[in-house]
Amino acid sequence: NRYKETADFLPGQPWLLRFFDQIQFYPIGAKELLRYRDDFAQGAVRLEVREETFRLREYQRFLTEHTREIAAFRQCQQTAFAAERERWAALPVLDDGADALAADDALDVPLGCVVEVAHVPGSVWKIAVAPGAHVAVGDPLVILESMKMEIPVVATTAGVVHEIVCAEGRSLAAGDPVCVIQVKE
Repeated sequence: NRYKETADFLPGQPWLLRFFDQIQFYPIGAKELLRYRDDFAQGAVRLEVREETFRLREYQRFLTEHTREIAAFRQCQQTAFAAERERWAALPVLDDGADALAADDALDVPLGCVVEVAHVPGSVWKIAVAPGAHVAVGDPLVILESMKMEIPVVATTAGVVHEIVCAEGRSLAAGDPVCVIQVKE
């Protein structure tokens, strides 16, 4: 959380997890997840954090008592992972030039347009806009997945999206272009 300090992110400490933290997951619906992500980015979500003492004996007992459920979960996880890899393999192959775009001059940028770039390396998780969309400063354009974190690439200028120059599921290096915006005059 590089942009905001909230009750959960301390000043000067833009990360949440610390050594030996335990994370608990629970199921929610797709719409609720999208709303939660938006609320979290705005600092409107308060995380539930509890201090506890880790006891190895209790943890080993838990693992023994839930061996069957853990094995079933791992099998489901592996099946989902294999399906995801198949989806990645089925993505259309981009020509070498498409992945090699790394500088503004590698693009044919029309007069009055700016190129928005990825600030960190990662995979394009979601493209949040389409050509022709009107954007304001700070609007998310693309969401990158980098080191298990979702990092938005936001508009640095107001205007109209002229062209998207990345694809969902593809890797980007820091500085690679993601879209071209026609500057609002």
